[in-house]
Amino acid sequence: MTSQDMKKQVRNRIIYITIIIVIFICILIGFVLYSKYIHNKYIQNRTESQKNELIKDDFYPVKDVMLSDGYKEEEPYVFEKNVSGKDISVSFDFKEKLCSKNQYEFPLDDVVRENDSVFYVKRDKLESILNCKLEYRKGTVAVDSVNYEAHEWTEFPALIAHAGGTIREKEYNSYYTNSLEALVTNYNLGHRVFEFDFYLTSDQKLAAVHDWVQFGYQDGTALSSEEWKNFKTYGSPVTEGRYTTMLVEDILDEMMVNKDIFIVTDTKAFEITDEETRLQFQLIYDEAMKRDPELLNRFIPQIYNEEMYEMLASIYHFPSIIYTIYATTASAEQIMNFSVQHDNIKVITAPVSDLRFGEEEIDTLHSSGLLLYNHTIHTYAELSAGRAKGVDGFYTGLLLPRDINLYEQLEGE
Repeated sequence: MTSQDMKKQVRNRIIYITIIIVIFICILIGFVLYSKYIHNKYIQNRTESQKNELIKDDFYPVKDVMLSDGYKEEEPYVFEKNVSGKDISVSFDFKEKLCSKNQYEFPLDDVVRENDSVFYVKRDKLESILNCKLEYRKGTVAVDSVNYEAHEWTEFPALIAHAGGTIREKEYNSYYTNSLEALVTNYNLGHRVFEFDFYLTSDQKLAAVHDWVQFGYQDGTALSSEEWKNFKTYGSPVTEGRYTTMLVEDILDEMMVNKDIFIVTDTKAFEITDEETRLQFQLIYDEAMKRDPELLNRFIPQIYNEEMYEMLASIYHFPSIIYTIYATTASAEQIMNFSVQHDNIKVITAPVSDLRFGEEEIDTLHSSGLLLYNHTIHTYAELSAGRAKGVDGFYTGLLLPRDINLYEQLEGE
């Protein structure tokens, strides 16, 4: 055999061995890839099975829900969207078990699950955060808006946070602030219905303020809207000015953030001219229409006499109206007769000390389908006394929904 033949034979053997090695490597790679595929398929099936079990238990994947509701994920579990010009940011801190929605907070204790680094939250908690109804349809999350019916707010814990609610501090409690801090603090404590006082500014805007004597420059002079926006208001008892003031448009913006906020108006119509009263509600209507007409269904005007009802009706048919009687001399019978003629009046509000509505009158009122609310109470003893008399709800500074829930639990025992 020549040297050339030997070289050829060696070369052929090398090629043969190389082919064998390549085939082996291909088989090995194929085996690894197939094993990985089988593993991933197993993990995927297991994850999908666990996901389905979580959904059956009413835990929904947070990211899927937020994206279905029109939010964009700016960073992990931080979502943002703009609604009628109002920016809304929702962030989930699963370590601290807290969801923040702008300045509002929602505890997440015992409502979070994790599956394959994906976080799930109990459906009813997500619904309360987003003010919606959630449902799985054909494997995807469906988000439906919540549309409140007339008077549905009366089925909430029967408390109205007076002047936005009291701000609780270590040194003292601050009443009558009508401030952003009052709204946020008391929303976080469970309130959903808030009474705010309103007065016109010097340039004919609508400010959330109890009066211009104590809570502005303290001389009775109305501030301009620009002055009011830059002003730090007071509490009662008078403290240093440190609370964030609001115009009606600011309140409407907060109602865009949380669609379960209801606003009861105290416009002091009996202290001002008919023209000023009409302008107050025209401003509410105009500012709401710039954002979302639905907002008007969550504004609950208080009327102080029968004439004011007709004036309101000429601006907008508010689905819920309260007849507050502290400024009228009408009898209980006259008040009830007028109220039952109008399906958007279901609640009559009276001072605790008002003698027109005793137990007999309250029974008659209830038989007519009306409810009686009292103002203003601050203690559990006052709540118990009012409920024993048949009062349905209360304006309050200090009491919280959990207080009335406690009373109702004890009442049922």
